[in-house]
Amino acid sequence: MISVVIVTYNTESMLVATLESVLRQTSDKFDVICIDGGSKDGTVALLESANNKLTERGIPCFLSSEPDKGIYDAMNKGICQATQPWIYFLNAGDRFWSDTTLETICVYLSLSEADIVYGDIGLKSLGVVEGEVGILSAHPVSLIEERMPFCHQAAFVKTSVMREYRFDCTHPFAADYELFLRAYQDGKVFAHVDLPIAIYDEGGVSSTRFVEVAKDYRRVQRLHSVERSQGVIGGVRYAKELLMASYQELKSGFKRKTY
Repeated sequence: MISVVIVTYNTESMLVATLESVLRQTSDKFDVICIDGGSKDGTVALLESANNKLTERGIPCFLSSEPDKGIYDAMNKGICQATQPWIYFLNAGDRFWSDTTLETICVYLSLSEADIVYGDIGLKSLGVVEGEVGILSAHPVSLIEERMPFCHQAAFVKTSVMREYRFDCTHPFAADYELFLRAYQDGKVFAHVDLPIAIYDEGGVSSTRFVEVAKDYRRVQRLHSVERSQGVIGGVRYAKELLMASYQELKSGFKRKTY
């Protein structure tokens, strides 16, 4: 029912927990597509080992390792290889919320008439005590013209929709936002499921390069004529967002130097 796409490039140190969470899934209604960018470390060996274990369980796997033009180009390659009705992207460093995540979501997807189904996401930074994971609830999709209302690691998209839209690789930080915004403006049906889907790795570029992300989001909103990005008011909003992004980036850099 679901094609799970894992995109990697020299992610050996981050990949073990991701693959273990896939191997522990109780469902067998999925296949795994691994798109590697030509890693030089032990990433491919880890992928091959996991794929062998999944194949022994009767779960189909595909692995490709070749240079690409970045993460969204690799994700587009994964879309081309998808064989199931639904597609899901799990990045290196991320992991499923629980061993029954796919089993649970498959029941929902089999009954859903939506094009895009999204849930909530787990974040270590929201934990009350060290090592605990808190849940970040998704926002209503009606807010998508203001911000990304959910994490793409919490979203399941019909493969036919992903093939229709694909990621625009001219947006290095916001191609996922751009795709979902396009789909929303075109009237695709979104549905929220009250379920944490994955634990998100907060060390990725979108969680550290806040200013570049804010600028790319602004480009997307102007490209698609989002009202809040237009005119003087839009300019003021953008200035505030850049200021906040600069603060977050400084705070993030301070934490990395401190701990």
